[in-house]
Amino acid sequence: MIRASVHTLHRQVRAHEAHFRFVTRERYAGTGPVPRAIAVELRMFAGDLAVDLARFEYLRDWPTEDLRLLADLIVTAMLGTVAELLDTRPGDTGADERILQMAQKRLRMILLGVPYWPPPARST
Repeated sequence: MIRASVHTLHRQVRAHEAHFRFVTRERYAGTGPVPRAIAVELRMFAGDLAVDLARFEYLRDWPTEDLRLLADLIVTAMLGTVAELLDTRPGDTGADERILQMAQKRLRMILLGVPYWPPPARST
């Protein structure tokens, strides 16, 4: 699932580089309504991801706040991957592959910590 997600992101970035450059640039350097709109969309995306994560058996009992935090970590990691891809020369398959391997490793590290997160407090 991690590999497929990272490769899907890669295909989208390479297919729509101008769009991703605009979003990345405006997210950090823009002013006014555009960066605010980008922030809203990213929060909505993370919210959708949190809902999807809640469907996993071992995450069903997690509080919404913790699911949202996990989703934010994943989205932030992938936004870093987008920036790294945009910083490489298109067609540099070796660089792309190194970036994709690192992105997969980041996601594995995040997700490997999930079982060690304190379970939600249960009422007795």
